[in-house]
This record gives sequence, C-alpha cells and structure tokens, in this order.
Amino acid sequence: MGLVLLPFYRYQINPDGVSYMSIALKYAEGNIQDAVNGHFSPLFCLSLVPVLWCGFDPLLSVKLLNLAIGCVTILCMHSFMCRFRLTAPVRTAILVALIPVVLSYAYSIITPDLLVATLLILYCSKIFHEDYTQNPRQGLWCGALCALAYWAKSYSFPFLICHYPLMNVIHYFKSPRGAARRTVLRNFISGMLVFLIISSIWVAAISQKYGYLTLTTQSKHNIMLISPNPPKHPAFIPPPNETAVSVWEDPFYCVPQQTWNPFASISNLKYWAYVFLNNWRNTLLIFMSFSPLVFIACLIYILYGLKKPARLLVAPEILYPLILLIPYATGYCLLIVDSRYIWIICFLFMFMGGYVLNRLLEQKWCSIPIRLVLLVLFVCSFAVTPLQDLRKSYNAGKDFHTISMDLKQHILPGSKIASNTKWYETLYIAFHLRAKLFASADNLEPEELKQNLHTYNIDYFIEWENAGKKFPFLPQHERITNLATDQLNVYRLDRDRL
Repeated sequence: MGLVLLPFYRYQINPDGVSYMSIALKYAEGNIQDAVNGHFSPLFCLSLVPVLWCGFDPLLSVKLLNLAIGCVTILCMHSFMCRFRLTAPVRTAILVALIPVVLSYAYSIITPDLLVATLLILYCSKIFHEDYTQNPRQGLWCGALCALAYWAKSYSFPFLICHYPLMNVIHYFKSPRGAARRTVLRNFISGMLVFLIISSIWVAAISQKYGYLTLTTQSKHNIMLISPNPPKHPAFIPPPNETAVSVWEDPFYCVPQQTWNPFASISNLKYWAYVFLNNWRNTLLIFMSFSPLVFIACLIYILYGLKKPARLLVAPEILYPLILLIPYATGYCLLIVDSRYIWIICFLFMFMGGYVLNRLLEQKWCSIPIRLVLLVLFVCSFAVTPLQDLRKSYNAGKDFHTISMDLKQHILPGSKIASNTKWYETLYIAFHLRAKLFASADNLEPEELKQNLHTYNIDYFIEWENAGKKFPFLPQHERITNLATDQLNVYRLDRDRL
C-alpha cells in the first residue's frame, strides 16, 4: 500500500527534511567534517546514505527510507505485543490500526521521529518484559537501543539516562531475592556501559567540532524560542558551509551566545511555568487526537485501578507504559511540544488500549457482535487523524519541484539566492536547485536590501507575487522570462547596478 501511495507524497518536503537530506548527501560524499552536526542527530542521515548510493534522488530516498522504517515499526509492534498477554483478535486490530498511522508518519513529514519511536518500541519490548530479570544479555540490548535512540534524536539521552535506571530499580524490588536480583544488577551495569560508550562517540564528535562538551546544540536554540522576547536574527545569514542550503542546516551559527535563563529571576520562572502548563494542555489535546476513545478508556481504567493500586502493579501492560509516556511527554513540555515528538506515545496508547480491550472482550456479557463492534471502533478511532494528515499532505511540495525544474536551466547549482518573503517556500526551491538561500527580505528597506545583496554577492532574487514587499530597483535587473508559473518573478542580479 505504501508503494502505491508513494507517487502522491513523492515531493512532500519540510525545513528539517531539507537539512537531513543535505547532511545525508555530505555523509554519502565523504564530507564528514561538514556532516557532523550538533543540531540534527546522525542516525537518520546515516540510514539514508545506502539509499542514496543506490542512485535515488534525495527526496525519493527519504520517502523509501521512511516507508522501510514504517514496516520495521509494524514488525516491532507485533513482536512487542506477542511478548504480553494480548489475544490474537486484539493483536490483529492493533496491526490494522497501525497501517494508516505508519503511512501518515512516513509520508506527512520528513523527520527521524518514526525511527526514534521504533527504537523505543524495541527498548520497551526488552525492558518491560519479565525476561529482563532472567536473561543477562538483555542489558546489552537495552544499552545499545538507548544509544541508538540518542543517535537518532538528542532528547533520548537525558530521558533514557533517567528512565533506564528507574526501570531497573522497579525490576530489582519486584524480583525475588537471589539470582533474579543479581541478573537485574548485571543487566543494569552492562546496559549503562554500552549506552554511555556508544553515545560518547557522537558526544566526542560534536564537542570537538563546537569547542565545548555538549550532547546537542539544539537545546540552546529551543530555549531561545520559548523566551519572552526571542532575539531577532539578521536578515542575511550565510549557510554554515559550502554545501549547505541555508543556515537552518546548523542553527548554532545564528543563535546568540547569551541565552535566556528561566532561573535568572522569579518573573522568568513564572513565565516558564506558564509555558510548561500550556504545553501540557496542548499535549493532552495531542493524546486525544491519537485516539479519543482509547485515551478515555485508558484514563478510566487507570482511575479505577488507583482505588486498588495492587491492580496496576500486577498489570505491567498499563503501569510500565505510564512510567515511560508521562515523563517522556513532561520533558518536551518544558520546552516545545509537537505531536511528532511523542509518536511513541501513540504506539503505547495502542498497546494500552489493546490491553483494556482485551479485558473487555473477556467479559461474559461481551457477545460476538459486541466484540466485532469494539474491535472496529478501536481501529477507526486511531485512523481519523492519520487520514486527515495524509489528505493534507496529498501532492504537497509538487509545485515547488515543478518550479525548480523550470528554473534549473537558468540557475546553476551553488548559486546564491534571496527572496522578498516566503523563506520556507524559497528554501524548498533552493534545495531542488542545489542553490544557497541567504535571506528573506521581509523587514528590509530597499537600500538595506541593495547593500546586503552586494555584500553577499547574491546571484538571484526571487520576488513572490501577491506577497511581501516590492522593491523598485529590481526591474533594473534581468528578469527570467518564459517561466511556467506566475507565482513569482526571478531576477538575475547585476552587481554593477547594486
């Protein structure tokens, strides 16, 4: 099904996706110095390299990669469910519900978040299962999966460095004294060593590049985004290296050195608390969007279980996912939350909802017709949001690809581009052209723009019709004619006239 739908989502593109593809091309070409990046983690880019080596273009390659990751996600979920007490009809319902969800995640946006979710599913299948207290090799698997999750997304490191010890503490005290507890300790030590050793390779690489010890440069950028008065960046910012499309490939170079500190004053702390509470409100809405029915069913089950906590303690299918999903979402709420950041929670909701559904189907009053209705409702409740997202992404980005193919005969790779507005749209065109985007001149006066165009030796200026400012000096330069679109005008700049 994914391959059948591929032509309709072939050209979907987004700003992060441009950066991931650009970095992957550097790895594929052996340009490691510029590929090492503190903002965008490496695993997704490295996974893209073999597909690029097969000769596919970057945009098609990333769709094929996401589709492959989606297939692995479904297999991992099936393996995860088989390790717990879910009946065949419930497992089948979950697998059917996964299809639109995975297709949506694979095609609606270019991001490593599906890869992160898949790695965390594998991690959960190891750390949640009772086999962890019996098999001394499970710690090695958990450590490796934790490290790979960090290599896929930097947020995974601070989360898992807290979650993994917590789960080991729970296993230790739930296990009988003797061999089982010794196995838990052995697994914890070996898992932490593997986690830290593999993670340290990437930490060393980015720390050496940026000149200070760091897990990521992304946190500084995110803190500035939530500050009460985010700093204004210069209109013109050159890309960070010769093959970068824009500064967004490595935002480290446009983030001010002085960052906002929420602990600097009481007013800052109050503002941060407001951001946190607002993010949690949005997170609950995201939970509801995954599946309103399952969210409410799980909530009722949890509240019912709290009357007798022993019920939850003997039901790891509910307790263990809660120990992951609540801290995982809370960490994002401290800064910025987005539905894609917490896709793993959607998969956990499926598992938890499947467990609640399993309990309902065991009831005597649950006849065959009622069972069928419940199973169908379960599947449909997870399908609404993914189908909406797929509809929004239908043929997304195709216009930018068409415009770019039209401009390729005029604009050479490596050309420097600026525009009057629509930075994101211009970024997509620049990516297809293998050009460099320097600026969007929304807030510049004509003389300021002329000065910057001259200073940075800009080759082409894109003027979007019916948007942004119009600059009276542009008609003095050669306008590229006979374009198949009337959405924009493209001027070849004459530096002698700037």
